[in-house]
Amino acid sequence: MVLPPKVKDAARQKDDGKQATGAGTVTLTIEASGELKGTAKGALGDATVVGKVEDGMVRASVFPDDPRAPNAMTGILVGKLKENVIQGEIRVTGPDALLVRESPVELKKK
Repeated sequence: MVLPPKVKDAARQKDDGKQATGAGTVTLTIEASGELKGTAKGALGDATVVGKVEDGMVRASVFPDDPRAPNAMTGILVGKLKENVIQGEIRVTGPDALLVRESPVELKKK
């Protein structure tokens, strides 16, 4: 996870880019109906991921398991599903929207 380079905001200038950055894991299950459920762990804290896969597009929301945790992040995961691989991006923000992070993701079927 990194601070998006296009983010230019006086309130966000205090962000040194160290908080809520680093490695993490995302584990998803896709039902035959297209319903998507899963978890995220790591730099963003523990989160639940829920969404849908339709016509090869993945759209999901990321909700922190503990919204009061210091690294609680809320956001979206979007991407394309092709040949059992999801390639996309996760974009999240902290509770006050001053901390913003995004990262490419590639998730492979196990």
